Amino acid sequence: MAVAAAFLARVKGMDILTDRLMGLGVYPAPVFLDWGTGTTTATAADIDLVTPAAPTATTRVTGTASSVTTTYTKDTAQVTGTITAGGALTIEEVGLFTTAAGTTNDMFLRATHGAVVLATNDSIAYTIKWQIT
Repeated sequence: MAVAAAFLARVKGMDILTDRLMGLGVYPAPVFLDWGTGTTTATAADIDLVTPAAPTATTRVTGTASSVTTTYTKDTAQVTGTITAGGALTIEEVGLFTTAAGTTNDMFLRATHGAVVLATNDSIAYTIKWQIT
């Protein structure tokens, strides 16, 4: 199942982006996806998902990074990844992180989306894009 959402880069995400743009190497690439059941609207002050949900409360899914064209050649960064439910869940938020472990304050961006009711082994295929304009 695929879902659509508007993402908000958090303050730390801006720090990560600037660091990587300048080649400073402090932060790894934000390619790890995690999901949750939180419904609070995303803000730039968020430091983690509101309510991380199994199976990824401690281990995140490694996404595939690429650059794609939206308006100009390679003006959009993209991470795709599929998260599979370990049990019955209602997922309403997703985040993109710089580490695989559930470390607070490593979130690049976060979004909420409509409720997706999942049974064991159901999954959501996320495509997260952020365009540089």
